[in-house]
Amino acid sequence: MTMSRQQKLYKLPAKPHLPGLRQMQPKDVEQVHALLTKHLAQFKLYVQFEPEDVAHWVLPRPNVVDSYVVVARDGTITDFCSYYYLPSSILKHPRHKKLNAMYSYYNVATSVPLEVLMKDCLIMVRTRH
Repeated sequence: MTMSRQQKLYKLPAKPHLPGLRQMQPKDVEQVHALLTKHLAQFKLYVQFEPEDVAHWVLPRPNVVDSYVVVARDGTITDFCSYYYLPSSILKHPRHKKLNAMYSYYNVATSVPLEVLMKDCLIMVRTRH
């Protein structure tokens, strides 16, 4: 497949699809903690976070981690996605010195399919950077 065909095939929309999607804020920590705890409890081995841990690990910090929540009309957080930054040095290139990569981190989808949540998370990554 040609590069132009791949770009056309994988092009993201300009705006996210999910209503209520916004960047996580400190006031969201308790709800995100409950959502993440319930999700992780499905597994035999999982991290047991305290609310302070959630605040430390997933509250947005520039060039470290970014997180988004989907807020329902009644104010409850139904979904959560996050990613972290991992910059890498590019050696011996005449123009580029650094590659800023972002990796999926903790994600919980309860009201929409995970694919929809992740697509909107990718759109948010692209619009912010």
